[in-house]
Amino acid sequence: MNFLTYNEYIPIINNNLFKLFVKSFYLAIIFYLEYYTYMTDNKIKKAIQSLVNMTKMVTPIIIGVVLLVGLVNKGIPKSFFASIFTGLAPLDAFIGAIIGSVAAGNPITSYIIGHELLNNSVALVAVVAFIIAWVTVGLVQFPAESLMLGKKFAFWRNLTSFITAIIISLLSVGTLWLIL
Repeated sequence: MNFLTYNEYIPIINNNLFKLFVKSFYLAIIFYLEYYTYMTDNKIKKAIQSLVNMTKMVTPIIIGVVLLVGLVNKGIPKSFFASIFTGLAPLDAFIGAIIGSVAAGNPITSYIIGHELLNNSVALVAVVAFIIAWVTVGLVQFPAESLMLGKKFAFWRNLTSFITAIIISLLSVGTLWLIL
């Protein structure tokens, strides 16, 4: 496996989503520093502190995902994605939903990965199904969910979310196709 060199990290850092995230992070810090001392209401102080804590928590995740996407783009040839997805919308939606179900995560990271999948010529229907399943279906969390909510409920919730991810991806891309 080839590792990325310094020059190959530059396109990742120059990515518009990464730049938007960094700018948002700086704006949050400026807002925090400028207005925190002037706020007298406890609720606003708690909200600002919560914003700062959330930003601290999300920053390593975003940076890790951007670097992971860079490694995947370098390590996996583009022909691999072409071989997984067939070009048939229902089958691509099904495959995208399966991949999203296994690799569960949060919405912020799914948008970055979805963008990179689109850049690798993966069909929009597969990316939409992937993002929806990534967020709603949790095969990784299934054991914990079944303990807390019951096996039957966890099974039906995950199955319904999986089927819904496929249906919504087909309908949304179909509607987009009709509009455009």
